[in-house]
Amino acid sequence: MSDVKEHPAQSAHPYSLRPERPDRVEPPFLSLQPPVPPTAPRPAAREFSFQTPQKPASAAITSWRSPGPVRPPLDVIRREVARGLRYAHLRSNLNTTEMIQIASLAQATREVLEERKLIAAQEVERRQAVAAQRLSKEYSSKGMGVSFNQADTDKYQHKSDFVIDCENRIQLCKAACCKLHFALSRQDVEEGIVRWDFGNPYRIAQGADSYCVHLDRERKCCSIYEARPLTCRTYDCRKDDRIWVDFDRRIPNPLLDDPAWPRNARDAEVTETPADPGGPPAAARCETSPPNGIVQSLVARPVFYRFRGWYVSAYGAFLSLGFGLGILYWVASIGFRFRQALPPLYFVAGLVLVVFLGSRFLVELENLVAVRLGQATVAARGHTFYGGLLGGLLSTAALAWTQPQEALLYADSAAAALGLGYALGKIGCLASGCCIGRPTSGRFAVRYAHEMSKAVAFYDLKETPLAPLQLYEAALGLGLFVLFSLLPGGFYGQGRAIGLFLIFLAVGRSLLLPFRFRFTDERAAPLFGSLIHLGLVAAGILLLAKGAPATRVAPKTAAPPSLLGILFISCAVSIMVFYLFGVHRTETRTKDGAS
Repeated sequence: MSDVKEHPAQSAHPYSLRPERPDRVEPPFLSLQPPVPPTAPRPAAREFSFQTPQKPASAAITSWRSPGPVRPPLDVIRREVARGLRYAHLRSNLNTTEMIQIASLAQATREVLEERKLIAAQEVERRQAVAAQRLSKEYSSKGMGVSFNQADTDKYQHKSDFVIDCENRIQLCKAACCKLHFALSRQDVEEGIVRWDFGNPYRIAQGADSYCVHLDRERKCCSIYEARPLTCRTYDCRKDDRIWVDFDRRIPNPLLDDPAWPRNARDAEVTETPADPGGPPAAARCETSPPNGIVQSLVARPVFYRFRGWYVSAYGAFLSLGFGLGILYWVASIGFRFRQALPPLYFVAGLVLVVFLGSRFLVELENLVAVRLGQATVAARGHTFYGGLLGGLLSTAALAWTQPQEALLYADSAAAALGLGYALGKIGCLASGCCIGRPTSGRFAVRYAHEMSKAVAFYDLKETPLAPLQLYEAALGLGLFVLFSLLPGGFYGQGRAIGLFLIFLAVGRSLLLPFRFRFTDERAAPLFGSLIHLGLVAAGILLLAKGAPATRVAPKTAAPPSLLGILFISCAVSIMVFYLFGVHRTETRTKDGAS
């Protein structure tokens, strides 16, 4: 049959392998047959028969092998491709329907919670943006999803305002920029010149040596320079310390000699614009200044232990240790130094409970004021030291109505214990990533990477070098502990020791808190801090102004207190604080959204 008509399915089928646009000669996908010039007549479809051809009777079978494979005609291929596309479109439609149901449920839940004033809309939006960025990085590292450079700029119209003498530096930098990973734009993909990684669409394709496939290995030049991606046109290596320690002095980063580069940099993503206000990624700077050994290992573990949906926080562990040692020193001072009767256990337990409630109450009050001030950054959980301190002072003041002398002695002898507990509590803050300092380039900076750290989960400062402000505050607490342990006995029993402690604490913290990291809209916490500082200084001055120091407190009991009783009170307080502050339940959600 010499003249065979084209199969009707080739022209009437709704799915086509060739693009609809007439200006495209070749499709952006792999062709199933050699390209045919658009002006050449289209070849007729080859006749395909499933009947076995008859061999001449005289022909003998000379081989047991079957003849070569027979390729099916184009209409059969199109039917199979259309069948696969129909299945893909069906699955995509079902997935879209399920996503609409999930999104509508989440939106409705959010609207109900906002109407009932249970959540703040601005905080949800900020948390959503942070979570989306984190999940995007996680999914991208697992090869999930499709990456696109969303820039809509025509790369051929882009004019760079800087020129780098690559030909003079190629021996130093070893064309390191051609090893960096980045996503192509839609223009790059549709153009079909720049190759992308089929296993990780649509990111630049790289060879086994991690270099871009378009790099000429011998001449160290781009083989598609005129059609290079927009990212390559806008990238400026002068500000990237993954490549240059000092660009002007031509000092490359020594890590370039590592075969694992840039995989040894935890975030080797190319910045898409030359004027990046944030500079190079923070992870790239981690290698230039090594972390501080023990301190960095401490901040890497905000969670000490997990067990069946529960976990123990480092903050709670150090805080319970601080409470236990502080109570031990406090009770021992009352019993052995001043030879007074020990405070009853119910008073100590109630004091701890009031401290816990005060720390939580001040957080809720700060959040309420923050919402009134239009602040978007509001922490849903947490405690404040000043809230616990105010709760303890109020409990002591209540005791002073019935037992003023005992209350003043308890308060004065607690000054040194408060300094010790404050110091250990700040070590817990360092481990959990709260009360963090500002970003710094200093040698003793700390970096948080754990997702349970507040510096990462709330402040979104993963791998950012921060000043170890918690260590400075811990040093302040230890200094107060030593100072009030050495004060003479005449300062105790009249409220003068606790008054002096409040003044020193307020002044020391007011000098350190300006170095704490705050969001630009975070106004409630600094406002509360300033007011409490003024209140503590005023209270301390009133306590000191009562008159001349009194004589040493006269002992009421000749027999020393029981050491076993002191240890029992300290251990009981530690266990209580550990349960209140250190044990948390992991938040999990079911399919219906219940937690």
